[in-house]
Amino acid sequence: MPRPRPAYLLYEMLGFDRLNDRFLYVTDGGHFENLGLVELFRRGCTRIYCFDASGDQDDTFFTIGEAVAIARSDIGVEVHIEPERMRPDKEGGLSPTDHVLGWFRYANGVEGYMVLAKAAVTVEAPWDVRAFKERDKRFPNHSTADQLFNDQKFEGYRALGRFTAWRAVTTLQAFDTTFHHERENRSLGDLVRDFEKKRLG
Repeated sequence: MPRPRPAYLLYEMLGFDRLNDRFLYVTDGGHFENLGLVELFRRGCTRIYCFDASGDQDDTFFTIGEAVAIARSDIGVEVHIEPERMRPDKEGGLSPTDHVLGWFRYANGVEGYMVLAKAAVTVEAPWDVRAFKERDKRFPNHSTADQLFNDQKFEGYRALGRFTAWRAVTTLQAFDTTFHHERENRSLGDLVRDFEKKRLG
């Protein structure tokens, strides 16, 4: 089987690669915006699930901050979200929630809403996930250089991801009902703020 020569790397670095070349350079896009959120905005989506599995620590939100800044400067989308609500407490290291609801407005006035979920261990997380967090303080933020996962670490990440996704989907579905019943009388921003205030206190 033919293999790409080093020249293809040079072509990519200089922007000379073409779609009809024998080899095509494919990337996950992490060097531009790691969440894929900006591309969803480019497509005009109005209901978004955003799962942040980036390398941010559980008390930092650099990746979503970068995506929001790019969305504003490149596309003119204003995003209103409060990811710091997921910041873990200093004592136990558990987060009050693993997802937050937000809303956004496109330059043309069209509005939409999104849920941002992050790998964060909450009090409601499965017991074995909390136990693993207690044993390994780096969890769920191991370096991507750490590729050696034992069964417990793998299962911890799998179970946490499943649990977080289930909660994020459930929250957005609940908000859908609120949105469809009350959107005539109130602004989207007010609906999101009130929904989150009831949900998170």
